[in-house]
Amino acid sequence: MNVAWFSNAEWGDTAGFQWALDIPQGANITAAKIQLLSLSHNGDGGAYQAVIRIEDTNVPQAFNTVAGDIQNRSTWSTEVEWPIPQGGLPTEVFVDSPDIAALIQHAVDDPQWQPGNRVSLNVRGLDGAPGGSEIIVDFDDDNLSAALISVTYLPGD
Repeated sequence: MNVAWFSNAEWGDTAGFQWALDIPQGANITAAKIQLLSLSHNGDGGAYQAVIRIEDTNVPQAFNTVAGDIQNRSTWSTEVEWPIPQGGLPTEVFVDSPDIAALIQHAVDDPQWQPGNRVSLNVRGLDGAPGGSEIIVDFDDDNLSAALISVTYLPGD
């Protein structure tokens, strides 16, 4: 894969991202976001609603090339809405997601969480309203411009 895609539900694309986080079990997550570099858009550029979800496991498997691998993984029921504006995300600059602290908190609150575990997040469109898809730089294409995660936390009790 050279780029990651996500789009409105009409297109059905889901982008997946994984990072190892050196955060202690039970830490208090005060803020978290992903930062994506959008290269371009496909479609008519209408606004649409995307969501960010976290895979509901502390040991996510690496992504593979099987169709639906990212989209069909079991995720925690809580999701973070990300309104994609008319015309899509700005291109050629890193764009911050809405705060995803609740998703990361879910992972580190699990009794089986260990520092260094990976989190697996996916981004996909919710509605079928006219919109388009975001073409995002991924690690295989350009590791210096790949999606980033930023997490701020306080140690747990």
